[in-house]
Amino acid sequence: MNRKKLDTVAVLAAQERAARMQAETMLEQRTKELTLLNEQLIQVTASLDQLRKSEEKYRGIMNNMDLGLLEVDNDQIIVRAYDRFCQMIGYREDELLGKNAGELFLKPGDADVLEKEQEKRKHGLSSSYELPLLHKDGHTIWALVSGVPILNEKGQVVGSIGIHYNLSERKQLEQELEKARRLAEEARIAENQFLANMSHEIRTPLNAIIGMTNLLYDTSPSAQQQEYLDMVRSSADLLYELVSDLLTMARIDAGRIDIRPEPFSLIDLLKTLGHEFREKLTNSSVRFELAIEPGLSESFIGDGAILRQILNTLLSNAEKFTEEGMIRLSVRLQKLEGNKAWIEFAVADTGMGIPDDKRGQIFEKFQQVSHLELRHKGVGIGLTIAKRLVDMQGGQIGVQSTIGQGTVFTVSLPYVMNSVNSQSGTADSAALVGQMSVLVVEDNLMNQRYISALLTKWGVTYQVAKNGQEAVDVARHTRFDLILMDIQMPVLDGYEATRAIRASPNPNQQVPIVALSASAMLDHRESLHATGMNDFLGKPFYPATLLELLQKYALEKASATPETIDLTALDQQQLIDLYGDDAEYAADMFQTFLEQILPEFDAFEPLIREQQWTAVRQLAHKLKPTLRMVGLPTLEKMMARLEEMASEHPDGVEVQTLWRSFYSELTSKKSLIEAQWQRYLTS
Repeated sequence: MNRKKLDTVAVLAAQERAARMQAETMLEQRTKELTLLNEQLIQVTASLDQLRKSEEKYRGIMNNMDLGLLEVDNDQIIVRAYDRFCQMIGYREDELLGKNAGELFLKPGDADVLEKEQEKRKHGLSSSYELPLLHKDGHTIWALVSGVPILNEKGQVVGSIGIHYNLSERKQLEQELEKARRLAEEARIAENQFLANMSHEIRTPLNAIIGMTNLLYDTSPSAQQQEYLDMVRSSADLLYELVSDLLTMARIDAGRIDIRPEPFSLIDLLKTLGHEFREKLTNSSVRFELAIEPGLSESFIGDGAILRQILNTLLSNAEKFTEEGMIRLSVRLQKLEGNKAWIEFAVADTGMGIPDDKRGQIFEKFQQVSHLELRHKGVGIGLTIAKRLVDMQGGQIGVQSTIGQGTVFTVSLPYVMNSVNSQSGTADSAALVGQMSVLVVEDNLMNQRYISALLTKWGVTYQVAKNGQEAVDVARHTRFDLILMDIQMPVLDGYEATRAIRASPNPNQQVPIVALSASAMLDHRESLHATGMNDFLGKPFYPATLLELLQKYALEKASATPETIDLTALDQQQLIDLYGDDAEYAADMFQTFLEQILPEFDAFEPLIREQQWTAVRQLAHKLKPTLRMVGLPTLEKMMARLEEMASEHPDGVEVQTLWRSFYSELTSKKSLIEAQWQRYLTS
């Protein structure tokens, strides 16, 4: 009995030990698990803390960068508004949540922009754009928005976040800059207009003074009258030089002078320049020499007008400093670089010379050698202009001088060799000038008389029109070899008159038109060429300059090869039957056809396209006989067929085919009609 009890106790003790060991094992296992969980909790807590710090850091960065964040869902409903955005837009976050961003922040006209951007987000696309947003107080702020889609764990787009940068200050600055730019442009235009008007008002009477003075020299004046004329011309030349220098300097400073490379005759330019300068030295104790290197090429490509201005400046400067002795212009080929020729121009005088301490300053603006020793003081910008113009062409200018012996200015300029050299024909051109017919369009009476006197002296036939409208009227009926067109005139100015002459068929549609103007702004020749003018002659001008211009166009006319046009393509027998020997009547009929009837054919196209057959038939019946009067019987028959088809309610395609064939043929005959008209005019 006792033994059984002992065995039972032993079993129970063993079970207790086993249970305790199992409990200890489980406790140890749970302890390990709790320890691991605690470690994980610590890590999670640290991560959350790090995430919070990162969020605070990046939110601080966003705030410091003035970036406002706004989250919306796919329907533009606001789900979160960050502090900086709320400050930017003037709302609290609780006022924004659940509201439609487009309806709240945008004007009706800007809503479609946000809708397009939201559509991009739905397709997972990011983008940046500028958008005006309405502040809570009603004013507009500009924002640069960078929109990014928000994805859920399945990769689906559930909304977007917009990063907003306030552009209001930049936009205001842009508006202020645009306003300043606009005001500056208006000021520049006003300055240009002022310079143009001032130049015109000064140079127009100055042209008459210089011109009439030159004409008076040809009237055999007495010695006393000669002295007075010399004083008038000297003063007028000085005034012209001062005005020109000041205006040119203003254009250079404003960057409004362009170099325009064009073919020009260097020899002719030098000879004309020499002739003009000799005229200035009339009755002076200073003689002038022009030395051109033998064999120097005749024609180059460059800006001849700018070269003339540079040489004029250097020669005038030499004349101021030289009371007796000689002024010499020497020209030679300095070197060749392929087809580029470097031409050296040297202007030497026997004047007072330039002191060593002044030589480095002479090309600076408003610098003079001496206030006491100049006969003509000037304003000290002539040499500055010359240097600027040389620099603009990639050339060089230098000076050597010895006190009491004289000065030499040397200019080297690069020009392209012109493969087609013009032939100098001064004697022939002088004879050809006398065969010219010129239309002078000038409103100033003194300038009319000046130009008329010169043309009469050279045997040129001319007619005067006192405004642009008169010029257009005369040009419709009388053909000229050249038109001299003033720019600023009443009724119709030179630009408008030129456009009118170029736009409609008339005997002078292709005749050269030369602009005459005292305006400083016309040295920009782009506007002249765009209008249809061929050349420019600035006021005031010397007789030699106008004569050179006339010789140029007289030679061009003489050397021009007339275009060969086969007029037999028109029915000449029909024209003889209609007009006989009455060329004047024929010319009037051809002009009427070209100016009034020909444009009427354009009405067929829309009428045929809209199948207005009655109108087509009536128009064809009206225009059919006009084709006979210009010698086009074949086209007359085609027009008769068109009239017939329109009467039969035809198929539109067939009529369209006939019309296009007719119109193509008529267009090809226009040049023949114009040539026949010119033939009648000159008969």
